[in-house]
Amino acid sequence: ELVYSCITAKGREGVDRFTVGKQAFSAEMEFSIAVVAGTDVGNFGFRKVEALAADLHDYDEMAGLFPISGDIKIQTIINDAATVTTDTTANWGNTEVHRLKVLVSKAGAVTYEIDGAAPSTTAAFSFDSGEVVTPFIHFLQASGAQTGALVLRKFTVESTNGSME
Repeated sequence: ELVYSCITAKGREGVDRFTVGKQAFSAEMEFSIAVVAGTDVGNFGFRKVEALAADLHDYDEMAGLFPISGDIKIQTIINDAATVTTDTTANWGNTEVHRLKVLVSKAGAVTYEIDGAAPSTTAAFSFDSGEVVTPFIHFLQASGAQTGALVLRKFTVESTNGSME
């Protein structure tokens, strides 16, 4: 897991952590995967600033999307409930390069983009007002499968306070 801010005592508001209700913000990642069948568990987007969890599904709140065995899926958790997974119907082929973007409005409403466009199937989700969240990437290779190279080409975080690449 790559996370910008994983504890509640440190970090910079509007840079590596964002308080829902203060500003709009987004994160975008461009990457390729050699063999998409090797992706098992993963998510890219925002999650609550809290201690690292070995299991992605143990976070209190998160919203993001990621290719799971070639299907780009949205995964959300609100208030420590079960993970809700939505198939966007978009697919990711071996060695393809794609851009995933997760946008959060000032009010906490989350929207998604795949290569600059909204997915044809999406999921309604809003973070709680006042929740402090951070950009993250979580990836776990499938048991017995090989992903080969997962190449991160670009990672950008933006807010109404500016941007950071």
